[in-house]
Amino acid sequence: MKGSLGCKEQLIVDTIFMKQANKYARNLHTAFIDYAKAYNSVPHSWLVKILQLYKVDETLVEFLKYTMKRWETKVMMTTKGSQIEIPNVKICKGVFQGDTLSPLWFCMALNPLSNILNETDCGYEIRNKNERGKKITHLFYMDDLKLYAKSEKEMKNMIKQVTEFSNDIKMGLGIDKCKTMAVKKRKQGYYDEPIITNEEEKVMKALSSGETYKYLGMEQSRMTEVGIIKDRLKKEFEKRLHLLCGSGLNGKNMIEAVNTYATPVLVYSFGVIHWSDTEMEELQRITRKVLTKYRHHHPKAAVERTMIARIDGGRGIIDVMELRDRQIHNMRGNIFIGEWKKMRLYRR
Repeated sequence: MKGSLGCKEQLIVDTIFMKQANKYARNLHTAFIDYAKAYNSVPHSWLVKILQLYKVDETLVEFLKYTMKRWETKVMMTTKGSQIEIPNVKICKGVFQGDTLSPLWFCMALNPLSNILNETDCGYEIRNKNERGKKITHLFYMDDLKLYAKSEKEMKNMIKQVTEFSNDIKMGLGIDKCKTMAVKKRKQGYYDEPIITNEEEKVMKALSSGETYKYLGMEQSRMTEVGIIKDRLKKEFEKRLHLLCGSGLNGKNMIEAVNTYATPVLVYSFGVIHWSDTEMEELQRITRKVLTKYRHHHPKAAVERTMIARIDGGRGIIDVMELRDRQIHNMRGNIFIGEWKKMRLYRR
């Protein structure tokens, strides 16, 4: 969708739900649904059927049916003394990964599930105090599905809809990675009875106390675990700085590598979780400290020079504080701006 923020948009909506449930002590039931090897398991028969359901031109459908029969790859394995190659391995299930049409085709294949969930009389209603608002049943990004309900009964009904649809199109759930969570009056609760997902009686387990689930790259439990996420990002950022500074690259290439390999680790979280100015300054100090350790920055050099463009006599490292502000500014006005401000994501 044009203008969509993708994962960030979904994470912001999800954060609004969790913060509202906590603020007003409302019950919120969620489930994280994981498909087992999703991209490799979509039956070709369903891929063809979905094109017909969406009334795609028959000529194009016949062309894709023809090409699907000829999808193949080769498997290579390198050992100490030789290389083993298995050519012409037929792709009998799943989309052809790496092809530009495949992501759209995969989304089309799972989109009917969104329609089924939206037609149920379930979901969590976002509201401002006593004002009624929009009811949302789920968030879906590629194969990452999160369900929302206001009661245990609704959640079990929605999971039943998901499993029935998945069984109908012959796609299996990775039950071991699926989790449920019930928040009741600001406290993490548990279901009275286990949720059985299919005829094999596989049980979908609940998140235990202290356990987190990584949803769209962010650790979550009753709330998004901001502290855990920040610690992980800081460690990865510093790890990449050490790797690049010790790589032997010359000054210009090393700085470009920092801007394109280390800094992007942080960018995904900007606008989704709150980073204070103090934390941004700490990240800048970490950068200067590592540069100094590997003799890429003099300890008595001007601090400002590290973030001035090279053409102006500086080092050219991206200012993460300015980058944070620019990311938030670009996201303004997209969704739920009133609620977003209440969450203090704009706080300086």
